[in-house]
Amino acid sequence: MSYRVADLSLGLDTTIVVNCAGRTRSIIGAQSLINAGVLNKVVALENGIMGWHLAGKDLEYGSSIRFPEISECGHKVAKCRAKTLIKKFKIEKIDGIAVNKMMNDFRRTTYLLDVRDPVEFKAGHIPGSISSPGGQLIQATDQYIAVRSSRLILIDNDDIRAAMTASWLKQMGWSEVFVFQGGISAAGKLHSGPYEPKILGNDNEDISFIELIEFDDLMEDEGIKVIDFASSSIYCDNGHIPGAYFAIRANLSNSLKKIGNANIFILTSPDGKLAEMAAHDDALLGLNVKVLKGGTSSWVAGGLSLEKGFTRMADKANDVWYRPYDFKDGAEDAMKQYLSWEIELINQIRRDGTTNFQGI
Repeated sequence: MSYRVADLSLGLDTTIVVNCAGRTRSIIGAQSLINAGVLNKVVALENGIMGWHLAGKDLEYGSSIRFPEISECGHKVAKCRAKTLIKKFKIEKIDGIAVNKMMNDFRRTTYLLDVRDPVEFKAGHIPGSISSPGGQLIQATDQYIAVRSSRLILIDNDDIRAAMTASWLKQMGWSEVFVFQGGISAAGKLHSGPYEPKILGNDNEDISFIELIEFDDLMEDEGIKVIDFASSSIYCDNGHIPGAYFAIRANLSNSLKKIGNANIFILTSPDGKLAEMAAHDDALLGLNVKVLKGGTSSWVAGGLSLEKGFTRMADKANDVWYRPYDFKDGAEDAMKQYLSWEIELINQIRRDGTTNFQGI
């Protein structure tokens, strides 16, 4: 947000109200603008969209409004504000030599985190980097960083968004946070395409893959059963291959009892990676198992339609946390419960004693 706010051309008498679905990102966003030195009055909408809805106010749906690309003037302002953050939070910039040295030091865990928009990442990124948009990295850190006390190297294209993200990570107690000076512009050859995680120990040599064209021909065979290892939310909302069963890998033995026998079990997942891992599981030993090459994404890329909803659940949809507004029934009660939980987090942190948040 602080990256593009200068392009809004707001007068100093304009109050900036930041909101999100609940509380977390609006508070982070508002404080980010304040930390960056925005002179306007900045406030976070209390309880966000949930609070707005619970107050009986109308909501707008389906909006696709986005910030425009940053202007030359806006970029200069954002660059200046980033320098303020770097000085205030003592953020260290490192060059490519230092980055390579850290990444090749296998005694330590080091993450190379690209904090730009995923669209920018897909267009070109440093090999080995992980797509981790700054706002999400701060709010859902555990989804990107699995090792505590690891070293974090942040990348963007001009050090601005990396500096903002680094300032928050340092406040959250991450002591070794660095900005790759110059980011992708200082790197060599870039890779294009989405992030593809490297799965250690995943041996594809003994996996029997099935290509989309062959799979499509087999779909009418009643002896074929498809098992989808997507999260239940993706299986339901984003869609799945028609006829596919939802299963949680950890409960696969029990799920197979519900799915029943088949001549061939075809495994899939959004990008196929989790399906590849599941192909090695003991529950499938002795069965005729194939993995759809490229996963469900290859099905979509082939122009084939998906089925939505909880249609064939071989397991309970308890694998992910559902947001209050995901519920079709009881959404308001779920919103109240969530907001109460989040407000109480401050007291939970005080009782916990193991957190290490830093003051400004």
